[in-house]
Amino acid sequence: MIVGSNGTNPLEGIIRDMKAFTSRSIRKALEDSNHVHESRREWMLYMMYKAGSYNANNNDFQLWQQHSQPIELTDNIIMDKNLEYIPVP
Repeated sequence: MIVGSNGTNPLEGIIRDMKAFTSRSIRKALEDSNHVHESRREWMLYMMYKAGSYNANNNDFQLWQQHSQPIELTDNIIMDKNLEYIPVP
């Protein structure tokens, strides 16, 4: 993922909020999808609850890793190198 900030909001806050929003949304979608057949639903929920139980920073559920390893894209060469790393479907 490539993310930028206009300086108003710190990048850490943007990443934190994105992780919180997507984690809650995915959790809700999985838990509320009893009527939709998803063969991996139970396994995904189990793995996320299990990960959350191992981490004292969580109450009970973890989707994202606690850390990130940001790379500052200071020029076009570094940006191109990192864009090539991101798989395109």
